[in-house]
Amino acid sequence: MVFILKRQTFLSCMFSASFLSRSGSAICISRASQRLARTQLAMIASTPDATASETSENNPLLCHAKSYLPRFSEFVPEQTTGAMKVLLPQMESALNELEERLEKEPNEITYDHVLPAVERIQDPVSYAWGMVGHLNGVQNGPALRAEYEQNQATVVQSFTAFSQSQALYKALQTLQTKFSSDEDDESFYTMQQKRAIDNALRGMTLGGVGLEGEPKERFNEIKIRLAELSTQFRNNVLDSTKDFSLTVEDPEIMEGVPASSKAMWAQAHQKHSSEEEKVDPDVGPWRITLDMPSYLGVMQYIPDRSTRETVNRA
Repeated sequence: MVFILKRQTFLSCMFSASFLSRSGSAICISRASQRLARTQLAMIASTPDATASETSENNPLLCHAKSYLPRFSEFVPEQTTGAMKVLLPQMESALNELEERLEKEPNEITYDHVLPAVERIQDPVSYAWGMVGHLNGVQNGPALRAEYEQNQATVVQSFTAFSQSQALYKALQTLQTKFSSDEDDESFYTMQQKRAIDNALRGMTLGGVGLEGEPKERFNEIKIRLAELSTQFRNNVLDSTKDFSLTVEDPEIMEGVPASSKAMWAQAHQKHSSEEEKVDPDVGPWRITLDMPSYLGVMQYIPDRSTRETVNRA
């Protein structure tokens, strides 16, 4: 069994599928797959309940415009698909409009016309999918896992349209040339813009924007397979983490352990025990798991080496 210290940040998706390739693992798909994805999104958007029943009032995934603070307590897994039906077609439409503007006025392009515009377009989906991804990592369950896997491919395909957009790539190249010709401006703000442009171009290059034909098809197949394996691996780790437990019945092992940790493990044993009698935290038994508070309590406080080794190797 493998124990992994997970980074559980709000906007961390499993695949940072932006055209900037923030995590270095932007998923790419073939042009044919992109056309299929767009067709599927159009069909989703045309369904009667795609926008009528999903609003920021009844779906916390759609409340980013009103309050960026996530309404976790109001979320239920079944809201994921409804939110994606609303947000993904909107993001695709906004990207198409941006590409048209960039192609019509190539000589009038400024920094604010490209990267900040892309951020604004991606923000609603990044907010919603980040919230789902965070909960899938910290509150994983069958319903949420099913919703996540059901929508993941479409979300990745939608973000891939950014990483493989020729209009965006050419606009960024134009900006790079403009910044390179203005070598006298070395202000902090300008240097940060240059770096952002360079990173974006590198991310799109690594995302397959320059590939064509069979190499591109093969590249996309590998990336899609990697995404599938990554999801499967994470699910296996989560399942293994949940399955592990160690029951300690010897009070000597708990000598010197803070009362708060013993109370936590005693409560865990009580929760999973068929006995109705309340467990005394000072007497035990104690149930240790691989949840972070339980794991850290063992590593920090339990003096018994063999117990720490058992949990550490789990």
